[in-house]
Amino acid sequence: MPVPPVRIGEFESSGTVVGKERFELSISCSQSRRLSQTRPLPGEQEGYRRLSDLGAHICTYLISTRIWTDWNDMASAKTPNDAVMAEVDAKFAEVAERRRVEQAAIDEQQQAQRNLWLAHHWPHRYERCTTIAGRHVCRRCVWFYGVAFITLALAPLGISPWPPAWDVFMVWILSVPATIDFVAGELFGVKYNARRQVFVSVILALAVGRGFYHELLDSGSTIFWGPVLVYGSIWFATAAEAWRKNRGQYR
Repeated sequence: MPVPPVRIGEFESSGTVVGKERFELSISCSQSRRLSQTRPLPGEQEGYRRLSDLGAHICTYLISTRIWTDWNDMASAKTPNDAVMAEVDAKFAEVAERRRVEQAAIDEQQQAQRNLWLAHHWPHRYERCTTIAGRHVCRRCVWFYGVAFITLALAPLGISPWPPAWDVFMVWILSVPATIDFVAGELFGVKYNARRQVFVSVILALAVGRGFYHELLDSGSTIFWGPVLVYGSIWFATAAEAWRKNRGQYR
């Protein structure tokens, strides 16, 4: 005979199913007896239980071994996220290094501009400078102005590097070596030499010192202004031509 409807929790068995809330229990007595007859014996139940326990142990062992292997693989290998973050960090480091180099170049340029009034050259031309108290100073100017002012200061005392009667000749002649050296270096690429520059600068300074002494004695003296205009024009034209050709010490 059919089993009467039974309510289980929120579900009701009524012989029909309505939606997901009702289901049917229609096990007959004959079916119940047949099920009871197929139940295993007590000895068989113990065998089944042991077999089930063995299978559970084997499954547990296999699952735990697999999990441990996967964990070791993940721990020893970089994940895609780690690789991406490493690439991002490398990019940031590259940008930071580039900015550091650019800032160092800007600082060097600003320092070179501050030193230009003494050095008269940019850092890549500092071989033409000497160092005084840690500052780069133009080597030509140190020797030229130093010797010229000493010559001028000694002139009123009657001290001259040559007889005063030779002043006109010596002022013109001693200006030639420095002019040749400047033209050769600017237009013909003659390699710079510090000793040569010091030598021509000193003898030029002697001529300028004596010539300026005549200018102090007689304003507008041709002994001073003649060489200044002639050789000064040559120096200016040489520097302008070297600048136009993008060469020389001022580039």
